[in-house]
Amino acid sequence: SYSFCTLLPRDMLRACVARRWVSTGALEVSLLTNAVVDTTVKPRDGCIVRCVLGIKLKSNGEVVRERGPFIYDHGKNNVIAGLELAAEQLKVGQRANVVVPTHLGYGKEDCEGIPPHSDLLLDLEIHAVTERKFAS
Repeated sequence: SYSFCTLLPRDMLRACVARRWVSTGALEVSLLTNAVVDTTVKPRDGCIVRCVLGIKLKSNGEVVRERGPFIYDHGKNNVIAGLELAAEQLKVGQRANVVVPTHLGYGKEDCEGIPPHSDLLLDLEIHAVTERKFAS
């Protein structure tokens, strides 16, 4: 079984613990597995996130990116906002299906086979979150 969440913008996040709902009216996250490896670690700005990611078009289910390893700098705006917002709600070891509306995806841009104004379906599993080390 899974729980269902809808995510709020960071400054308006609220949760109903009994149903595990978090609401924004924009991004939808359905938790597929709750096998939490570390209950204290969630992606946040300044961290390197190692995950497994698959992307499909919501309109027709066409696979845009096969499920596979993906690494990114969280909070650097080098991935779509929907991915970062969803990742912030997951702990290491959790997997979720995420519906990303166009305004949190690529918007009006035509990007790597994703047509403009496309809603996306992400299959996201967080594997590791590490602090970025800076030279002193």
